[in-house]
Amino acid sequence: MSAQKPRILITGATGQVGQKTISFLQNNDSIEIVAAVRSAAKAQAFQDKGIATVILDFDNEATYTDALKDIDR
Repeated sequence: MSAQKPRILITGATGQVGQKTISFLQNNDSIEIVAAVRSAAKAQAFQDKGIATVILDFDNEATYTDALKDIDR
């Protein structure tokens, strides 16, 4: 078993459900949260809190590969 924490992607991170999910999981030391956002500007608020971010826009297939790289769940 790997000692690395599983990376959990939270889509819709800037929305109500996404924000609540991140708040709920944020103090869980057994995982790494990755917030999916549509722009670098929206990523900044999460990065300020020490939460990793990726750019993922469901309307833009070109963002999928990079956003899902190294994501476990």
